[in-house]
Formats: sequence, structure tokens, C-alpha cells
Amino acid sequence: MDYYSILGVDKNASPEDIKASYRKLARQYHPDVNKEPGAEEKFKQLGEAYSVLSDPGKKQQYDNPQQYRSQQSGFDPFGFDPFSNPFQRRSQQNNKNTPVSVNIGLTLKEIYNVVEKTVNYSRNVFCNDCSGKGGSGSQHICQQCQGRGRNIQQIHEGMYVHVVDAGPCHVCNGNGMMYSSPCLKCNGAGHKNENSSVTITTKHGILFDNMILSGKGNHIDPNHPSGPLIIEFYLADQSFQFDQQGNGVKEYYINPINALLGDEMEVVMPDETQSKMRIPAHTANNHMFRFANKGLPRPNGFGDFFVKILYKNPDSITDQQKEILQSYLETLK
Repeated sequence: MDYYSILGVDKNASPEDIKASYRKLARQYHPDVNKEPGAEEKFKQLGEAYSVLSDPGKKQQYDNPQQYRSQQSGFDPFGFDPFSNPFQRRSQQNNKNTPVSVNIGLTLKEIYNVVEKTVNYSRNVFCNDCSGKGGSGSQHICQQCQGRGRNIQQIHEGMYVHVVDAGPCHVCNGNGMMYSSPCLKCNGAGHKNENSSVTITTKHGILFDNMILSGKGNHIDPNHPSGPLIIEFYLADQSFQFDQQGNGVKEYYINPINALLGDEMEVVMPDETQSKMRIPAHTANNHMFRFANKGLPRPNGFGDFFVKILYKNPDSITDQQKEILQSYLETLK
């Protein structure tokens, strides 16, 4: 599994590029949004890849294939042979405790203040009845995956054969082995889905950052620590438009006559404060007025806020107003 390919970035990508790509793809493949087959598995792969590439230490290990063997996916991402000995395969498959990723929407008020939020999410945990084994009695190799625990598919394209790992085997739930007496509590899966929650405290600039909470992710294998919970944030309020640097813009419509003569107006900032803004005479359509450090809070400061002036003609004018405008046009001849 190539973490860089999963996130759609190259090995020289900056941490900001990795984060931006993950946020985009995580929203695209989130199970609550994308119901297509394979979307949930793709979402899990994105979380796994991001948990490694977003951590400088783990990324350095991952970039050195001689030292790193994936502890999240359970298999060697470098040169893994899907048709290797299944018993050797299972010995490498020693950690299924993958990350869980959630996206949390924040209001503008929450972004500008330090607040506590309860994050509700679901994760997979091992079954207590069978201690995560999936059953009891004698064991035999899963005939569907031949003991690999993965859904390996061969795609033939002319002379070439592509081997694709399509996720855990749906028959043995990725275990590679099956028991003669499957656990009735978890139907032989060895784990179950449970609802969890965690209380977090946001900070200034959290919209452009993330939280990685150790031990709050999936806990399918009781012999290893739980995977992490990755919390990404997005702006739920769509009344303003913001870029990745925290710079915001809001459009204000005014009468072209006011722009020609000059005017004064009240402007509402993203932090809900109000400010008077002077519109100089002859202000052009699409002109942008900048308010420095009035954008969204970032970890190292604030973005800027821009007011965009757009002309809007009145829906109707009175006879008197029409005469005045016609008189003005006469002066231009």
C-alpha cells in the first residue's frame, strides 16, 4: 500500500499539501456522504495513510523501507506478495487497530473562541465474548482468501495482470482463519461496532489544524493498543468565503450612484464585530477593501478580511428620479 498514492501526493509534498489532500479526499469518501461500494475502505486507507505521513517521525520511518513495516494495515507496504505463504502472511498481520477519522463542523463563533465540544463517532472494538478471536474450537484456513485475510483480485488487461488488494476478506473478516464454532455474539468477526464519544477543547486556529488522539480509534486486536482518532475541522458557516490562509471575503451590493458619489456603510466582520467603512467616490465595481488581521485565526496569527463591492441597479425608479438622471445625461452632451 503506497500512502502517497492513496493521498494523491508525491514524496516531496509539504505537510500543508498532505493535509489539504487528506481533507479533500476524506470528505469525498466519508461513509456518511459516499455510499458507493469501496468508499468506506478507501476512507479507512486515507486515515491510515494520513496518520503516518502527518507524523514526521512515522513518515521518516515509512520513507525508509528497510526499517519500516506498517503497523496499521498489517502487511508490508514494500514488495508484499499477496500469494505468499498464508502462515507467514498472518505472522506479519499483527495489528488491525487502524485510525478512525471524523470531520467536525465549527461555527464562526466557535472558531474565534476556545470551546469544549463532544465528538460522537463509531469505532470497531474486539468482542469480549470471544476475546477478539471470532470463535472457538478447531481452526481451518478460509477457502475464500486461502488464508491471506485479504480480498486479492487479479485484473487482466491484455498481456498484463494487475493484482489489486480490495480490502479484508468478507468471509473470514480479514482473519485468514475460521473457527469450527463461530462466536454468536459477533458472528465470527471477532469485533463489533460501538458508539464512542470524546470531549475536546478547541484552540485558536484549529480550523487549519487537526487533532490526533492516541488510543481512541479502532481496537480490533486486544494484543495491541488502539489506533488513533483523527479529528479534522471545517467551517459550517457558509456566509463568508475563506481560503486556506484564513483570508475571507464577503460581497456587499450598493447602488452605482452611491459608488460614484461616495458613501459610508456598516460592515460585519467574521468575528461578528461591526465596523464603519468609507466608500470613496468613483469606487469601481468588484473593488476589494482590505481589513488586515480581521480574517480567521490561524496557529500563527490571523488572515485578512476583504469586502467586495458589487453594483446593483435598483429594481425601479420614480419619475422624478428618472428626470434627474436624464438631466445628468444631458450635461454630458
